Amino acid sequence: MSYESRDSDQLLDLLGSSTRRRMLALLADRPHFVSELSDLLEVGRKAVIEHLATMEDAGIIQSRDRPVDRGRPRKYYEISETSFFKFCITPQHVEFSEVKPARDMPKVDKLHIKLDELEARSPQTRQTELQHLRARLKKRIRELESEWVELTGLLERSRRMNF
Repeated sequence: MSYESRDSDQLLDLLGSSTRRRMLALLADRPHFVSELSDLLEVGRKAVIEHLATMEDAGIIQSRDRPVDRGRPRKYYEISETSFFKFCITPQHVEFSEVKPARDMPKVDKLHIKLDELEARSPQTRQTELQHLRARLKKRIRELESEWVELTGLLERSRRMNF
C-alpha cells in the first residue's frame, strides 16, 4: 500500500528529529522506560515524554505496563508490532509504503516454532542459541536487502526502457 503524500510527510517530519531517530534505534534493540531513554540520550525526561507521545500518536511505537519487583508497574516503550515502513528512492522512482507480512511462509513459521521452544527454556540455557539465531536472522535480512536492491534496480531499468 502506498501512502498518501500527507501521511509520508507526517512520518518524514516525525523522523526529521535526530532525537527521535536515536530513540527508535534504542527501541529497536529492546523496550525502554522513560528514565532509561533520558539517561542514554542525555535528554530531559520532559522532552523524552513529548517525543514518545508524538511517536505513539503516530502509531510507530506503543507502550506497555510491566510489573517490577517493588512499586507500581513501569511503562515500557517499544516499536509497534505493526510498524514496518519502506522508503525507496531511486533515480526514477520515489515510494513510501507500509509493508505487511506474507501469510504463507513455511521457513518463517519454523523460526516462530523455534522461538516458542526457546522461550519455554530458562534464560541461562537459551542465551547461546538466541545469539546464534539472531546472527542467522541478521545475515538473512542483509541477503534479502541486497537482493531487493538488485531487483529494484532491474525494475527501474525496465521502466527506463519505455522512454
